[in-house]
Amino acid sequence: MKNDINIWYMALEEINKKIIHKKYTFISVPNYIESYFLKDSKKAMQIYWKELLQRLHLASVTSLMRNFKWIEGIKFGIDSNNYIIFASSLRGYIEAFVDSYY
Repeated sequence: MKNDINIWYMALEEINKKIIHKKYTFISVPNYIESYFLKDSKKAMQIYWKELLQRLHLASVTSLMRNFKWIEGIKFGIDSNNYIIFASSLRGYIEAFVDSYY
């Protein structure tokens, strides 16, 4: 099991190093409806899909970062022979993984 955790840890660590921090911009709903939705449907759909993809990217990146931290805790629990840290980190990882899947 220790080797499996190390493999997951190294994989997620490599992914986290390559994450590019990005600033997301979103238009307020009243401004979107007033400026684009009622006047230019093509532009409105472009903004809609761009913001949808940005939200998807944000959710994916935060999920990867959160799962890495839980794996880090599991690895620390194993390395230090601390059952409480291992168990609580494993539970947190399972919950975070299910949230990511959902």
